[in-house]
Amino acid sequence: MSIIDNHVREIENVNSEHIDILQLPMSKLYLKILGFLYIINNTNFPITLKIVTGVLNKTHIFNNVVLASKPCIIKTSNNSDLAVIWIDIWDS
Repeated sequence: MSIIDNHVREIENVNSEHIDILQLPMSKLYLKILGFLYIINNTNFPITLKIVTGVLNKTHIFNNVVLASKPCIIKTSNNSDLAVIWIDIWDS
C-alpha cells in the first residue's frame, strides 16, 4: 500500500492534505432508488446530478459512505415522470 500511497501523493492534481489513509476496497455495492421524480416540481427541468449528490450529502445515513462512481439517473420510460437512481458504494 505504501507504493500506491506514494504514487497518489505525487500526482499534481491531488491535494495530499485531503488523503487520510489509502486502502483497497473489499467490495462494491449498489443502492437503487425507485420512484424518484424525474422532473423537478413546478419546473420543466429534469433532476440533475448536482441535486442528487446534494441530497446524499445532507442525508445522515450517507455520512461515512464513499461513492465508487457518480450516481446514475435513468428515466424509467419516455412517457413516465419517474426515474431510477443507481448509486455505487465502496464497502471497505
